Amino acid sequence: MTSATLTTEAKIAAVRAHALRCYNRGWDVIVDAYTDQEIADLTKSARSGRGAIGIMAWEVFEHKRVVREAREQADGIDARLDRSWARYQGLA
Repeated sequence: MTSATLTTEAKIAAVRAHALRCYNRGWDVIVDAYTDQEIADLTKSARSGRGAIGIMAWEVFEHKRVVREAREQADGIDARLDRSWARYQGLA
């Protein structure tokens, strides 16, 4: 190990510590769903804790995007069901 490169365990620890500090800002997915091995695999190119956190930030961003799209789709389905129900009851 050179002084410029952290061990895998140190990168995982940095990511986990940051995820705990930012749990309510979307990082809960890292704490609750990612194993140490998954974090290690994703951050293997990082040379620092900050670099590893940056890589995992992309995972958090993608997770938020997918959740937002799913909610938008569900809202659209709910609206269509509401209109169908209103037509069925003769209200629309």
